Amino acid sequence: MVHGRTRIKLYNALSGHTLKDIVSENTFQKGVIAEGVRNFGYAKGSFYNNTDGSIVANPPVCEMIGGILLFKEQITGTPSFLPLGNEMTGNGAWGVMNSSAPTELGSFDTASSFVSDSKVKQVYNYAASQANGKISCVCLTSRTGGYIGYGNPSGVTMANSQDRWAFERNAGCVDAVPQTTLSSIKSTTNKICCDGKLYTFTLNGTNVDVNKIKVPLKYASIGDCVTKAFSVDVSQLHYSWFGSDFALSASNKIIYMTPLGTVKTGTYYIWAYDTSDDTISEIELNLGISTHSVSVSQGKIFAPVYQTNKMKIFNMDGTAYDEIEIGTLAADPLGGMNTIIGEIGNHALIHWANAGDPERIFKLYDKTSKTVLPINSNVYSYNRTQCVRQDESSGAITYQFYAGGTSSKEMWAIPNPLYLATINNLDNAVIKDATMGMTVEYILEEV
Repeated sequence: MVHGRTRIKLYNALSGHTLKDIVSENTFQKGVIAEGVRNFGYAKGSFYNNTDGSIVANPPVCEMIGGILLFKEQITGTPSFLPLGNEMTGNGAWGVMNSSAPTELGSFDTASSFVSDSKVKQVYNYAASQANGKISCVCLTSRTGGYIGYGNPSGVTMANSQDRWAFERNAGCVDAVPQTTLSSIKSTTNKICCDGKLYTFTLNGTNVDVNKIKVPLKYASIGDCVTKAFSVDVSQLHYSWFGSDFALSASNKIIYMTPLGTVKTGTYYIWAYDTSDDTISEIELNLGISTHSVSVSQGKIFAPVYQTNKMKIFNMDGTAYDEIEIGTLAADPLGGMNTIIGEIGNHALIHWANAGDPERIFKLYDKTSKTVLPINSNVYSYNRTQCVRQDESSGAITYQFYAGGTSSKEMWAIPNPLYLATINNLDNAVIKDATMGMTVEYILEEV
């Protein structure tokens, strides 16, 4: 049995005088942790496969639960990921120091933290300018999750893209379906994973040619990694409106297809591929804007407004829901043509990849609070032509790795590093302001 305890100490930033000293108990979520360190079949998703020096420098517990998240509101129940409507006040990661942006990220106290064979103690310090606001819940997460965080209310991340961590930094990063290496499936960019299966789509005249492959992400089956090929008749749909490249997204086991990077004005068509019966239906909308690469996530339609930094969000019936700004518009005439929307946990994941844009980061959209916040993760190492999304049946973050050319278009599967390993709701919320410093100590031990 693992017992956990949190201690939060608030002190006057000038005098050092203690203002509050609060101790509370936590809920340890061993099942969530186990899900967060799985391999996902061939994919080598677990950090145990990664022998990079930054991964193995510490005992494995430091990667497994070496991150901390401070939330504005309490968390009800025992969810695996942050429920919508809540907000991160602060975060931290094992071994990471921070004295600048973002102000949510604190500094790890190396001298006060340790790991033994039955106990781990993590201590994080927050200066007067850091983690200001309301704190009602403290959670441990993976080291990567603690660094990336659930969105910075300050609206900024690290100045250098190299200082942001990729979701897959813990993983071995290999193809989840290596059997496709020598086939045309490997080279296509019209590829997405949904409900435990890998799909590829090719518009061929009045048919959409489909390859459907079961992927051993959670359970093994007889048909794993065997391609089922067939065609779906779209002659009664507006097939001539589509090009050869699709923007693929998915929500609730439905895969959505729109033209990738092609600007459309007026009537807009979205194809909905039902994974339960392999049929394609058509959604006809007039979104009232010039847009491109429209995506669906968390039951909402996301439409970038061409050559602006705006994105309009619609309900599935086409009625307006929200409008957000997604980044700084660069001097790119394409106007953010690579803006794709995926899913991670309970949030929509915005991939803003406008050429020349200094942001080039992921952002989380909370449809409940209607907020879009940057996270400390990036896309600088490669070009993702399709969305990053969390598979429904396995919980794996899946996406196509594409480094250019035709030889490297693999489907990767990794754990979502933002899992809630522990949940510690405080009896009374802590309010920190710019006159205070704060130390957060988290102890877990086997009893």
